[in-house]
Amino acid sequence: MIACAGGPKSVEISPASAKMDSKGQTANFTLTFKDKAGKTVESKQTVTWTSSDEKVAVVANGVVTAVDTGTAKITATAGELSAEAKVTVQIPGSISINPKTLALAEGETKGLKAAVLDTAGKEIAGKDIAWATANPKVATVANGKVTGGADGETTITASWGGMNASAIVTVAKAAEPKGLVKKDKKDAPKPKGIEKKDKKDGKKDGKKDGKKDGKKGKK
Repeated sequence: MIACAGGPKSVEISPASAKMDSKGQTANFTLTFKDKAGKTVESKQTVTWTSSDEKVAVVANGVVTAVDTGTAKITATAGELSAEAKVTVQIPGSISINPKTLALAEGETKGLKAAVLDTAGKEIAGKDIAWATANPKVATVANGKVTGGADGETTITASWGGMNASAIVTVAKAAEPKGLVKKDKKDAPKPKGIEKKDKKDGKKDGKKDGKKDGKKGKK
């Protein structure tokens, strides 16, 4: 029985990619040897690990350590065989909130969006942001949804990892449609006025006709 005839034909690095979000964070990578049929085989070959950008991540014996925001390729080489993995490092640098001002009517709800940004200004996905209001009587907040309460102004704050961003929320009473009702009454025709006008016109016509008839009789 001949084992590993001809030696390994390929290598595979695992995992194929990794994301890291703090300086000093580590991730372990392994290199697997494959025969011609794609089956895993053992090998005593020396494996050399390198990083394409040591300002982003460094590697030693398959252990990758995050240094700063950016991307780097981790390469494992064994003789003439090699495999690569991608490492993405996003070091949190700030938190953003949009819009920075919000106007609400009492009982109205609108949304705010907050995001954790890396040191390059790109959003870091998957961060659970905490929300708070400075005055719950004026406005409340839950998962970025702000609901107006009483008249006034308050601050809504989004926080994560010791960083925070704020938005100013102003709440005012909803306008009452009184003006529309008054306008309708004013524009509506007044039937009493029409009746008086008709009577007045009738008297004028009667007088005119009477005078005309009287003059005809005299002639």
